Amino acid sequence: MSSAFEKKRRSLEDEFFYKHHAELMAQRKAEKDSLDKMKAMSEASGITNKQLLTKLLDLGLHSETMCALTIIPLVEVAWANGSVEDGERKVLMKVAEEHGVRKGTPGHDMLEFWLSKKPGKDMLDAWIHYVKMLIKELDKDSIAKAKSGIMKHAEEVAEAAGGFLGLGKISMDEQHVLDKLAAAFKP
Repeated sequence: MSSAFEKKRRSLEDEFFYKHHAELMAQRKAEKDSLDKMKAMSEASGITNKQLLTKLLDLGLHSETMCALTIIPLVEVAWANGSVEDGERKVLMKVAEEHGVRKGTPGHDMLEFWLSKKPGKDMLDAWIHYVKMLIKELDKDSIAKAKSGIMKHAEEVAEAAGGFLGLGKISMDEQHVLDKLAAAFKP
């Protein structure tokens, strides 16, 4: 074999293996990024089902979206009676922190703003519209899990206020908001 031919053969092999190696490295990085996103999504949402997390990521959701998906209903319940009471605030901040909304982050600043000034009706309407679109993409089990988690926390916020004059746990206004949230999960 001629040395020129040998050089071309090696060059071709080197090029092939370099490209192949680069592709493998890119694939590994993408897999790691996906796992990191899945972990962040799990922490933000409390969802541990990998299939559901994968489906949510495939739909373009990310941890910040999941935080909003979880927190907006709680804010609405807290404002149901016209003001946010200390007990509601405490429960809401605890749930928010459990879902990755940490002090000093933009999400925490937004939450503080929402607790000091009642958000407009547009926010809940946007949340309901988003949930309606999301449930078209999920199976019944996934919808039930998402609804259960959100409703559980929303009810905790409602119960934290202690009802009207300490009677009953959930006021009529809070129950109205809870009913509206639950209805968003119906296909």
